[in-house]
Amino acid sequence: MYDQNSVTSVVFGDLVIVSGVERGVSAWRVHREGGRWDARPAWENKEASFYMSSPVLVGVRLLGFSHRQKGQVVALDAATGRLLWAGPGRQGENASLIVAGGDALVLTTEGELLVLKADADRFAPVATCGVGDSATWAHLALAPNAVLVKDVRTLALWRLP
Repeated sequence: MYDQNSVTSVVFGDLVIVSGVERGVSAWRVHREGGRWDARPAWENKEASFYMSSPVLVGVRLLGFSHRQKGQVVALDAATGRLLWAGPGRQGENASLIVAGGDALVLTTEGELLVLKADADRFAPVATCGVGDSATWAHLALAPNAVLVKDVRTLALWRLP
């Protein structure tokens, strides 16, 4: 394990949401005070923690892939940090997430593509598909009505229904 990772921060209103290896997920309220910028803690959630996998914002919901439980998809309330739901564990070391319309696409390192309704009340994939023959460390790329999936050996275009 490395000292830190490359999770991209998410901006939600005046909050900057961050995460790190075994650091949980936290939000900082950023504002300008007396000509200077200031950031104060707004909330913290230790139930999830993002490592290498950047979360995505869908409305007021933060969807991400926590490295806890040996990999699980989670949904947090971006305003409060409250855990809305967590998927089962052992889903992999990493995942890339993108939003396509009302769906969230999650590609695990094991080459499994999960399609979730972005506003679902629980972890309930509407579709799953094996899309890689080897590890898929590269981020999903969205194309018109398709996604590009890069595994160790191949690059494939998968058409979306």
